[in-house]
Amino acid sequence: MTLRALVLAALFPLASFCQIQLFLFDGTNETAIGSSLSVGSAAVGDTLETRFRVRNTGTSSVNITTITLAGSGFTFEATPTLPYILAPGAEIGFTTDFSASIAASYSANLTVNTLTVVLRASATPASQVANVYLDGATTALASGATINFGSVQAGSSSSHAVKVDNSGGTGPVAIGISGAGFQAPAAAATVAAGASTSFAITFQPASGQAFQGALAVAQRSFTLKGQGIASQAPAVSIAVNSGAAVTSSQQVNITLPLGSPAQAIATGTLTLQFQPTASGATDDPAILFLTGSARSASVSILPGDTTARINGNPSIALQTGTTAGSIVLTVQLGATGSQVSVPIAPALISIDTAGGVVSTSELTISLTGFDNTHSASQLAFTFYDTNNNKVSPGTINVDASSMFRTQFSQGAYGGLFSLNASFPVTGNITLIKTAQVGLTNSAGVTQTQRIVF
Repeated sequence: MTLRALVLAALFPLASFCQIQLFLFDGTNETAIGSSLSVGSAAVGDTLETRFRVRNTGTSSVNITTITLAGSGFTFEATPTLPYILAPGAEIGFTTDFSASIAASYSANLTVNTLTVVLRASATPASQVANVYLDGATTALASGATINFGSVQAGSSSSHAVKVDNSGGTGPVAIGISGAGFQAPAAAATVAAGASTSFAITFQPASGQAFQGALAVAQRSFTLKGQGIASQAPAVSIAVNSGAAVTSSQQVNITLPLGSPAQAIATGTLTLQFQPTASGATDDPAILFLTGSARSASVSILPGDTTARINGNPSIALQTGTTAGSIVLTVQLGATGSQVSVPIAPALISIDTAGGVVSTSELTISLTGFDNTHSASQLAFTFYDTNNNKVSPGTINVDASSMFRTQFSQGAYGGLFSLNASFPVTGNITLIKTAQVGLTNSAGVTQTQRIVF
């Protein structure tokens, strides 16, 4: 027992080190790194920048005490101040540079606490590297250089002209663009030896955040950076049922008209809350959006839109349930928003189905419907013979308040109910042909149509 406890105690400190993981970070996405990583190649004299993140993947804090490089060609450009306490799920970043004066292969050990990764890179002769020129400049960009697009309003764009000159190369070089927000549709996939190509790289941010990508030319990489600026979304309103009154047990459409055509991309949410006024009610789960999440939907606009898109569509259907109260709809789009309260007025009891069944000595009446006031109380049953005369003893009154309260207090069905009432009959049951039921709630009395047996 003692030996096992000592072994466990010795293992506990190692757990905190094992719960960190190293990632390659391109400014937007993280890629997990194994035991080694090739960061690419750079021409002699160029600098190749690589960004890393250390993330705590465990459930307890980790003390980062060591971040070191051991090898040639690699140096730190930026590192955090150590020691650094890394909370669960949190990350810290740092950047390495690779630069060499002699064409060769290079490696270095990158160590974070007890986690070690071998970094590899190669330096190529400057004369064999395709040169990259920006916006008509006559001086080539150094490998790892940053191409900055500045601050751009979301939905708008900014471009740089790029020329890749492979006139001194000995073979074709590949060209690639990566990173959200950056594109170069006219860029050639490769440039042959002795040739050159020109194209534009466009930065079009979708939101107000920082973006980073990369231009890859053969094994060289150039950082693409841009800052999105969130645009002010136009005023947005909420239109329900085209302005017509809304009642219980409906399916109505909701649209979000804009005060002016959208100038840029913006996103937001549409949410639903219900405030019941029916007796004893706290909610009605049947009041919901019919697509997507029950009470929340995504909202978005694109340049030129005059109506916001709800879950990608021009409208969304809302089910109004069977409980009186107010449906509160709130839209938030960028920095603008709107709210509307849709009243669901108390109403007479609504009957969906009414039927009767006759047996040898008993009549059964079945009703389904809803009471959006949750206050149903008195039932009045009247039976009629083949001559349309009331059957003795006349109208039979039943106080069903307790039964309805029990039904509505469950909360799962709103104001819905299903009712079966049986009546024993003495005498010739075939002389009873029809019946009518009156149902009372706080809004008044509802009479069913004649129920035929």
